[in-house]
Amino acid sequence: MQQLTKDNKIIPTDSTLVYCDLETSDLRANVLLQIACNSKNKDLNLYCSPTGYLSPFCTNLTGLYSINGNLYKKGRKLSTFTVEQALFKFKQFIESYNTPVTLVCFNNFGFDAKVLVRHFLQKAVPLPSNLTHFADPLPAFKRLLKTEKLTNFKLGTLCTHFDVSLIEAHDAKFDSLSLQVLCEKVSEQRNLTVVDFLDKYVKPVDHFIKQQTQK
Repeated sequence: MQQLTKDNKIIPTDSTLVYCDLETSDLRANVLLQIACNSKNKDLNLYCSPTGYLSPFCTNLTGLYSINGNLYKKGRKLSTFTVEQALFKFKQFIESYNTPVTLVCFNNFGFDAKVLVRHFLQKAVPLPSNLTHFADPLPAFKRLLKTEKLTNFKLGTLCTHFDVSLIEAHDAKFDSLSLQVLCEKVSEQRNLTVVDFLDKYVKPVDHFIKQQTQK
């Protein structure tokens, strides 16, 4: 059962919303390639050294490819970290906020939260001590637009619908930036805070830890 705060919100009232996105080798997400997040004039963009095969599907979707264990995009060799190093840097970034943090990712419950927690557990890296919740805007948008005739509920489709720029789809840096603008714009249009817009679609970090450890 979700823990409510005294004003009946799931997200703590002093929580910082950090928008995040991951890029991986495929939907099974065995190879973590990019972690990006941003909030309150802070941002982080990390690439991970590929630890496995990157398929043509991955390259066509993300533009990322591997040569001799190095990660490239559009002909440029990228500066990378091991997955463990990237997770520690992500942990430091989240803990740089002196508040509880709610991590906001598109399709969080179906993908990002599971993948992120799984990699932290597999690599034995402690999760950020102040990361308390994951929020998923996808079901919020589905509820909001249930009477609209959208072809799908992909991030790019929603950005087009609400006239929000998405510089490069399937690049975690640009996806997380566009997601922040999208959530803030739609909330403002409806005279809501982003917390109010997302609050029904929040799960505690412990939910995903239990999910991974009970497999």
